[in-house]
Amino acid sequence: METIYRTIVVGTDGSGHGEQAVRAAGEIAAATGAEPVHVVTACHAILKADWQETLNQLPEELWECIDLHSDTQQVLDDAEQILADYGVASEKHMIEERPTDALIDIAEREHADLIVVGSRGRSLSKRAFLGSVSTKLVHHAPCAVLVAGHR
Repeated sequence: METIYRTIVVGTDGSGHGEQAVRAAGEIAAATGAEPVHVVTACHAILKADWQETLNQLPEELWECIDLHSDTQQVLDDAEQILADYGVASEKHMIEERPTDALIDIAEREHADLIVVGSRGRSLSKRAFLGSVSTKLVHHAPCAVLVAGHR
């Protein structure tokens, strides 16, 4: 059986809407046999210079203990588990760029047929500053876009 959605990319930031996007991607992948699902979360590159003042207040031996991406890794791990619950394999991508750019880059690289995202992210202030990821994707994605919301 040939499927319309052979390659699915899903974006999540760990919010409730992000989790809905992962669940929707899992349902579609399980129904169509599309796998692995490419799970993308974006984090902005944080330069050491940006944190230098804060770091200077800590003993040097603690500098290596600070993992600015640990939350991002947990978001990917949680998404991987959700997809596994649907019996779907996943490939995780942590990208240091704007969420829309990260999703489009992975979708183009993987020749995606579908991108799934939540209707909202974690923060209204980020949304005001960065704009709506889902709206930008609808206008610029190289493939179909599904915007998942709460049921």
